This record gives sequence, C-alpha cells and structure tokens, in this order.
Amino acid sequence: MIEDYEPNKYEYSYKRCSDRQMSWQKKVIDLLGAMSESIVKRTSAFNIANHDRSVDKDVSVVIMSDWLKFLDSVMLLISLGKFDTSLVLVRTMLELSIQLSYMLLEDKETRAAYYII
Repeated sequence: MIEDYEPNKYEYSYKRCSDRQMSWQKKVIDLLGAMSESIVKRTSAFNIANHDRSVDKDVSVVIMSDWLKFLDSVMLLISLGKFDTSLVLVRTMLELSIQLSYMLLEDKETRAAYYII
C-alpha cells in the first residue's frame, strides 16, 4: 500500500498499489529477510567461535546488531510502502558499515575503545 497525504486533512488515505509494485515490494522484502537471516547466523557463529573476548570483537558484534535492527526497520517500512522514509535508515546502515570497516583496518582495539567512548 502506498500512502497519500492531503495537506488540508489530518488523515491518511490508502490507495492500491499496482501488481508490479506489489511484486517488487515482496521481492525486496524477501531479499532483505534472507540477508537478515544470513547475518544473524554469521554473527552467532562468530560469537561461538571466539571464546577469547576482546574489545574489537565485542564492538563488531554491537555494530552488527545495530545494523540488523535498522535492517528490520527498513523491511517494516518497505512493507508499509514507505520507500522514501526507509532511505534514511539505509544511509545509517551504510554509515555503520563504514565505521565497522574503518575499525577493522588496523589498531583494532584502540579504535574499538574510541567507539565505546
């Protein structure tokens, strides 16, 4: 469903999406759901495999869990037809990805400590 807003009224009205839009919306949600499941499995495997805890590993898991929360929110917004609103969260996910890749380059523990601070 795509939401229409009329500025003179204080209520939202819904109109029916085309079959093409509904098909695309479903495919995107399926793709994001598969991505979410894969990341959950890999993060869980990472936690199980790494018995020795360190700051950089803990921060990596925190960033990935935040990333997953935003991914769930994006899926919800797309399912409601709010594609433009989901772009803000996609940008935040990109920023988290950049933070994670920057932290893992070198001197991981120091960068992770700065992230915590």
